[in-house]
Amino acid sequence: MFRITRSSHPRRMFVVTGLVLIGLSASAATTRKQCVSSYFAEFTGVGADGRDMVWRGAAAGAAVGEMTVRLAHEGRDIDTAKPTWPVEGIIIVSGEDPRRAFAAEVHGTIDWRTKRVKLAGDVSVGYMRGAHVEQTADLIDHDLSGELRFAPTTLAFAR
Repeated sequence: MFRITRSSHPRRMFVVTGLVLIGLSASAATTRKQCVSSYFAEFTGVGADGRDMVWRGAAAGAAVGEMTVRLAHEGRDIDTAKPTWPVEGIIIVSGEDPRRAFAAEVHGTIDWRTKRVKLAGDVSVGYMRGAHVEQTADLIDHDLSGELRFAPTTLAFAR
């Protein structure tokens, strides 16, 4: 038969647990700060396929370099008359160092009434492969201005 005894210092476990949690939250806050990029991308028109809307610009922060966003409406053509479109697409960031380039496959919405774009997906190729990415943007005269956020718990930096 097993006998459970109380530790002579029951508060020690709480103190150690508290210190570990404080350290983890400080680390997560620092990591979140490092995993954000700001960007601005100009609308360059519709892709050669006649389906994708294309934006090109620059990103700075956790992801640095030239950025291309290609989005296509998901669904029936008649639904493009609605103010909110479900979209799918790809975000590509490439810079001076090819080891830091990546592509992320994303899904989300464009709300033409509020002029907001919200996308989420995963980095599928290159640097940060496996990381979850979320993009938020304001549409300003059809141009995109916003943030890319990379989920710190799933970062898998490719080397």
